[in-house]
Amino acid sequence: MRDSARAYTFALPAESDGFLRRECPSCRRQFKVKAVDTFSAVLSERAALDEYELSGGMTGHCPLCHEMVVRGDWRTDAQRRYIPNIRMDGTAHLYASQLLSASKGSRALIELAGFPPGAALETPVDTNDMDIVLPLCHESYPLKVPSDWCEDLSCFMCGARFSFPAIHG
Repeated sequence: MRDSARAYTFALPAESDGFLRRECPSCRRQFKVKAVDTFSAVLSERAALDEYELSGGMTGHCPLCHEMVVRGDWRTDAQRRYIPNIRMDGTAHLYASQLLSASKGSRALIELAGFPPGAALETPVDTNDMDIVLPLCHESYPLKVPSDWCEDLSCFMCGARFSFPAIHG
């Protein structure tokens, strides 16, 4: 029997305006940047999950603690939990479709085997709880920082410091 592998690419959910929540690997505080964070998984008939690949770590400056992090993991705990869940859901759907095919279309057999139809994933939900700031050095790379933040900030791209109230968007 021939093993057919399928590769899938997923993106972490962002706010409707394209901002993605990030967590500084140094200070563990959260902020948001306009970014797309993708990961992929290869599912095959032989193995539930052959491999997965995360997009490369992002190099940047934490706007809150000012630390430069080279190729760091800026994901939040909720985002890290979501990645294996989406891969597991893909694996379950692959096996369910194989079982459906083998059972000649009997959905009752799939339910008996323990595959709930359309099981829901716990998707990280993001709230619009931060304010936009525009660094003068990189205005095309806006940030969102906690609404109660009142200290200096750093540009995510170059690390230049700026005063929060003066550049508030």
